[in-house]
Amino acid sequence: MSRYGVLVCTLCSALVGFAQPQEIWRWTYGGSDIEKCAQLSKTTRGYLLAGSVSATQSGPSELYAIEIDSAGDMVWAATHQSGTFDAAFAARELPTREFVIAGITRAPDAKYLLRLDSSGVVRDTIPLTMPAAEYRDGSITGSGGLVMSGGTLNHIAVTCTDSIGQLEWSHQYGNEAYLCAWHAVETRDGGWIVPG
Repeated sequence: MSRYGVLVCTLCSALVGFAQPQEIWRWTYGGSDIEKCAQLSKTTRGYLLAGSVSATQSGPSELYAIEIDSAGDMVWAATHQSGTFDAAFAARELPTREFVIAGITRAPDAKYLLRLDSSGVVRDTIPLTMPAAEYRDGSITGSGGLVMSGGTLNHIAVTCTDSIGQLEWSHQYGNEAYLCAWHAVETRDGGWIVPG
């Protein structure tokens, strides 16, 4: 497929207090397809945007990622497709200037890690095997692994893999109806805060 659609990005700055934000720049990326940005993270050069691109609202999609510099100029763009419906749900630049993007695909149902070099070229696709749960969010760890958060029928579920996709740990918390974690935030001491 490898189509690029339109992704609009606006960077604003707010003054102290309740002042109106001031627009610094506004850029549009891509062409005539449908883009959805699910993740925005800071990089050495600017920002990494990751999500999906599709020619139609309900048609097949590809994982879509772009890096832009601090002025909003595109540095690189990349797409990846493992199945029928692919999308990114977590992304991060590592200290090595590599990028790790967590992707999900439908038909077949699977999750994976993509490792990209500093130019956005995919160097490795790592399949993930996760314990059963309905995962809502993912965060890339400082070492390039993945922490997924979500829930089962009555537990919060949190699972961590290393940078090559191997399961490091998986825990369930609580024992009440309808528990679910919505996000996982890495703390400075290497732990995780998991709101739900």
